[in-house]
Amino acid sequence: MGFTLKIPNIDKYRGRLPYAFILDYLSDIEIKAMFGCYGVYAGGKLCLFLVDRPAGVDRPDGEPMQNGIYIATTATHCDQLRPEFEGADFQQLKGGKVWIFVAADDARFEQYAVRACEMISSGDPRIGR
Repeated sequence: MGFTLKIPNIDKYRGRLPYAFILDYLSDIEIKAMFGCYGVYAGGKLCLFLVDRPAGVDRPDGEPMQNGIYIATTATHCDQLRPEFEGADFQQLKGGKVWIFVAADDARFEQYAVRACEMISSGDPRIGR
C-alpha cells in the first residue's frame, strides 16, 4: 500500500526544485519560491528551506547562505535534535528560531535530508515553525 503524494503546486516546480529526491519522502506539502530558493511547508509551517544557487544568497545580517538544506526548528528543541543531526550547524536566529543547516557537500547530506522529511511526514512537532 502506498500513499498519495499531495503537493498542489508541484508541476510549477518540477525540474527546478533542488534536491528533488526529498519528494519521495514527503506528502501533503506546499512549495513556495523564496529569494531564488524554495520553502517547503507542511501543516502551514515552514519546515525546510532548499538553497542551491551558484552565486549564493545573503541573509539579512549580510552573511551568505550556503547551498544545502535548512531545517526549521526552535531553540526549545535544539538539545533533543542535536543527536538526530550530529555535526550539523545549528544557527540561532532572533525570537528563538533556529535553522539546522546541512551543507550540500556534507557526506551526511542525503541521510539528514531524508531523516528530516521522515520527521515532517510523521508530524514531529520539533520540525517546522
